[in-house]
Amino acid sequence: MLIQAIGMSRSKHTFFTNMSQDVPSFVRHWPSTQKRDLEVIMGEATRRRGEDAAGDELRRGGRNSAWATQNAKDSIDAMLLKWPAFPC
Repeated sequence: MLIQAIGMSRSKHTFFTNMSQDVPSFVRHWPSTQKRDLEVIMGEATRRRGEDAAGDELRRGGRNSAWATQNAKDSIDAMLLKWPAFPC
């Protein structure tokens, strides 16, 4: 969790630093980055060569899947820690 907090702090610092250096250019470019983020979150983003981001790679399970990587495990663990406990 500490590593994620440091990463978020760095992201915020980078965001505000870039914005402070050239505000007009940053404001013109920022909506397009938000559009891309929204496409990724909604699963509508395409990758290079027009591949679908929600393709077979993310549907496949097992040892060699994208979900078996340490980054995926850490992200899922962090997300689950934020959810309230469900009574059994």
